[in-house]
Amino acid sequence: MRRRRFRTTLSSSGTLILVRAARTYLQSVLGLMTAGGLGLDSGMLPHDVGRLLLTSLQLALAPAIYTVLHEGIDVLAKLDPTAADAR
Repeated sequence: MRRRRFRTTLSSSGTLILVRAARTYLQSVLGLMTAGGLGLDSGMLPHDVGRLLLTSLQLALAPAIYTVLHEGIDVLAKLDPTAADAR
């Protein structure tokens, strides 16, 4: 019975981690798009918007990966005192 609760905790924690990483990714993409679009060059051409979007999508991966690592460490730290056999 105790192991079932542990698995449920891990699956819900995994979902929470992925949701937070997706939120961080989307916020980073929007922030980078806004910063890139409101730069000194206000006359953006349509092909420049696509290039800006691609660059923003690539650069936003770093904060999302950091979020996954950070939240994963937090989950493991919370499990450490409660489930010593899970280490």
